[in-house]
Amino acid sequence: MSQVLFAVMSRWKAIALLVCVLLTGCFPTPTVPEAGNGTVSPDGIWVLCEGLWMQNNSSLSNIASSGTVVRDALRYVNNVSIGDNPTHMVADADTLIIAVNTTRKILFVNKKTGELTGMVDMPGMQKPFKLCVRGRKLWCSNLNDDSITELDLDTRTITLPAIHVGPAPEGMAAVRGKLYVALSGMGDLRYTEPGAGSIVVVNTASMLVQDTIAGLPNAAMLVADEARNRVWCSYRNLPSLADSLGGVVLIDVRADTIVQEWRFPAAHALSLNQGTGEVYVLHRNGIDKLTAGNAAPQPVASHSSGLLRDNWYSMTYNPASNTILVGNARGFLTDGEVIEFSPDGRELNRYTVGLNPGCILP
Repeated sequence: MSQVLFAVMSRWKAIALLVCVLLTGCFPTPTVPEAGNGTVSPDGIWVLCEGLWMQNNSSLSNIASSGTVVRDALRYVNNVSIGDNPTHMVADADTLIIAVNTTRKILFVNKKTGELTGMVDMPGMQKPFKLCVRGRKLWCSNLNDDSITELDLDTRTITLPAIHVGPAPEGMAAVRGKLYVALSGMGDLRYTEPGAGSIVVVNTASMLVQDTIAGLPNAAMLVADEARNRVWCSYRNLPSLADSLGGVVLIDVRADTIVQEWRFPAAHALSLNQGTGEVYVLHRNGIDKLTAGNAAPQPVASHSSGLLRDNWYSMTYNPASNTILVGNARGFLTDGEVIEFSPDGRELNRYTVGLNPGCILP
């Protein structure tokens, strides 16, 4: 996993990751898959698998509707490695955009064919962590230097190398001329610094901070629902607080104020159903569905991740199939899998993918 991830994950996951890296000498080293192990599906599900930090075993898996999996599509199609180690992926029409943290690159991949169509080197020593697309602009948060970088998608060039936003920027969401950036403060490491545990609101025209939404310790992910003037944010709270609960907040973007909150242990991944406005949240004990105005979360699937066993690591809602896709890192040292659930929590399918599936795009 990325070196910076150790500091920002909740204690239970951070310990698991650290142990995995330290013990790699006691387990067989995962091998890089060979090319030629399937056919990329143009309508398949894409899974970004982070691998282990400094092991060069990251991959981009493709799952066809038939259930066939190309475990390392980038190598299969282009005979190249994805790099070390990718941390996020977004889509712009038929292009996948991938942040490769340690190698300090942004990759552009054709979503239909798996062809590598472009690559941008990050400026300075910045390491891209999370990505956000809005119109013809791409932003990446740089966890290592407290900045965000802006790129032009038409020219695939960097337009603003470093905009300082505050301690440890992670997830982002853009809506109505504003870019919302979650400042985690890396949990306990930097929580006393000004701005840690908040969301900064950046004007996308001037790229200046125009507002701050505080009270979100170890803020993690953001998703925008422009049709309903909403932004959702998950936060994990501080791992040092034994009884701490993180949660999810709903923000009204017209006033940039929190209008509703739900509490969960180690809340992390969020995924929006654009049709209904409901949001799925992955937390330490499974998945719940949240509806604005309803104080009671609706449980979808229960699961307790644990050290060196099944760890639910990522999650997304697939509107095409009306299903929920969970990236299971298992014990972090072997191939992961994607588990497909119905909206009521029935398990439908399992697909073996690469090591540590950290991001899923239908």
